[in-house]
Amino acid sequence: GIAAGQVLATGASITYYSSIMALTLRFLIASFSTVLPWSYCREEWGDSCLNETALTAFNNTQITVSKMSSAELYFQKEILHEQDDVFHGLGMPNWELVGCLAVAWFIIGGVLIRGVKSSGKAAYFLGIFPYVVLLVLLLRAVTLPGAMDGIIYFFKPQWSELLNPLVWYAAVTQVFFSLAICFGTLITYASYNNFSRNVYKDIVIITTMDSCSSIIAGCITFGILGNLAFKTGAADVASVVKGGAGLAFISYPDAIAKFEFIPQAFAVLFFLMLFVLGIGSTVGMGSCIVRVIRDRWVRAPNWALALSLAVLGFAVSIVYMTPGGQFVLNLVDFYGVSFTALILAIGELLAVGWVYGVKQELLKLQPRNLESGASADAKKLTLDELTTGGKPKEQWGNEIEFLFSCISLSVGLGNIWRFPYIAFQNGGGTFVIPYLIVLLIIGRPVYYLEIILGQFSGSGCIKAFNMAPIMKDKRNLLVKIFLFMRIFIAVFGWCLCALGLLQIPGWALYSICKQSKSASLLNKLKAAAAPANAWGPLEQTKHEEYVNQRRKFELQAKQRTILQSAYDNLFG
Repeated sequence: GIAAGQVLATGASITYYSSIMALTLRFLIASFSTVLPWSYCREEWGDSCLNETALTAFNNTQITVSKMSSAELYFQKEILHEQDDVFHGLGMPNWELVGCLAVAWFIIGGVLIRGVKSSGKAAYFLGIFPYVVLLVLLLRAVTLPGAMDGIIYFFKPQWSELLNPLVWYAAVTQVFFSLAICFGTLITYASYNNFSRNVYKDIVIITTMDSCSSIIAGCITFGILGNLAFKTGAADVASVVKGGAGLAFISYPDAIAKFEFIPQAFAVLFFLMLFVLGIGSTVGMGSCIVRVIRDRWVRAPNWALALSLAVLGFAVSIVYMTPGGQFVLNLVDFYGVSFTALILAIGELLAVGWVYGVKQELLKLQPRNLESGASADAKKLTLDELTTGGKPKEQWGNEIEFLFSCISLSVGLGNIWRFPYIAFQNGGGTFVIPYLIVLLIIGRPVYYLEIILGQFSGSGCIKAFNMAPIMKDKRNLLVKIFLFMRIFIAVFGWCLCALGLLQIPGWALYSICKQSKSASLLNKLKAAAAPANAWGPLEQTKHEEYVNQRRKFELQAKQRTILQSAYDNLFG
C-alpha cells in the first residue's frame, strides 16, 4: 500500500514537473531575443510596471509598493496569461506552452526508452553544470543594491514563528521533495546498484550538496527580492512580489536582466540548466513508474511502457498550460504530493521499524561474508552486507553514475525552483532552521533506508515493500456557483489526497483477505505483516542464507516481550 501510494504521488509530481519544464523552455526560447523581453515595461502594462531605465529619475520615496517588476508582469501576462481567480474556469490552454510541453515529454520519453545507462551518462553533466550557473548568479545577486537586506531576511529567523506547526510541516515536505524520498525514485535508482556498494559516503555527499544548493538558490532569490525592495521603497522584503510557484521565474530572470555583459548568454545558460535539471528529475520519477510496472509484468517491453507514460503524462499535463494552471499546480502539490508524502513517510518508517523489525531483521545482523558461501550457522549477516550480493537486471555503468544521478535528482527543480518559494511563503529564516534540522534528523536516515531497500531487493518500490505486505436570481446564482466551486475544490483536493493515502489500508485489507480462510483474524494479521518469503537478495544462494538467518530471528522474537520489542525498534 505504501509503495502504491508512492507511485501515485510520483505520477502527480511528474505531471507538474513537466509543466515547469515547459515554462522553462518557453523562457529559453525568449532568451535568444535581441533584448530580453522581461527586462523592459510594455505600454499595455500601464503604470503598474517598474521601469528599470526610469529609476534614476526618481527617488525611492516616490515609488509606491504597488509597482511590479517587468519580470513579474512578463511572467503573469505574457507567459501564463494569468487570471485573478479560477471561478470563471481554467481557460483554454496556451498552445505555445503546449508545444513546449510536447518537446519536454518527447525528451523525457526518449531518455526513458534508452534506459538507465543513458541517464547515468547524462548525470555527469547534470550534476556539475548547475553549480557553475548558480555560482555565477550568486555573485551577481550579492552585488546588487539592497541584496544584503534580502539575504539577511533569508537567514534571520522570527523566533516566535518557530513554534508554528505549519512551518515545520513545510520543512518536512520540502526535505522529502528535495531529496526525492518517499516517492519510490531512490529505491528504483538503488536497485541498479552493485550489491557490494557501500553507499553511506554517497549519502553524506548527496545530502550535503542538496542542502548547499538549496541555500545558494535561496541566497540568489532573496538577494533579488532585497534589490526589488530597495528599488520600490518597500519596508518589507515579503511584500515585494506575490510569491507562489512562479517565484523562480520572476527572481532569476530579473537578476539575469541586470547583467551588463551579454545578458542573453547568461539567460540561455540558466534556463538550459533549469531544463536539464527538470530532465534529471522527471526521468528519475518516470524510471520509478516504469520499473514498478515491469516488476509486475516482466514481459512488457521498456519502450512501450516509456512511450505510454510519455503520451499519458503529456495529456494530463496540458491542464497546467491553461491560465488557471498555476492554481491546479498548487492544488496537486499540496493534496496529491506534499501531504501524501508525509503520511506515506510515517507509514514507511512504521513498516520498516515496527512491522518488519529494525532490531531483529537489520541491526542484529552481525558480520559475515556472503561471497564466501559459508553456511548460515557458521556466520551472521550485517546491515552493510545485506546491501551486498545479487545482481539487478540492469546496472549503472559505474559507481560515479549512481552518485551523480542522485545528485542531479536532488539538486533538480525541487531545490532551484521549489525551495525559494516555500522559504518565501514561510518567512525566510524562520523556515531555514527547521529545514536544516529536519534534513539531518529525518531526511538523511530515511534517504539511507530507501537506498538500502532498493539495493538489497534489486527491484522497484512495490517489490521492495513486499517485506511487509500489509503496507501493500443572478446574484444568488453567482453566490451559489462561488460556493459550489469552493466546495468542489476542497472535495477534489481531499479526494486526490485520499487516493494516495487509501492505498495503505486498501492493500492491507487485500493482504489480510489473501491469507488462509481457516486462520483466525489474529493469525491473518500476523501472516499479512510478516515478510514475504520471496523478499531478499536475488541470487539464490544468498537468498537461502538470508531466509535461514531470518527464521532464527523470528524464533528469538517470539520469546521477547512487547516492551523489549518496542525498545529494540526505538533504539536499535
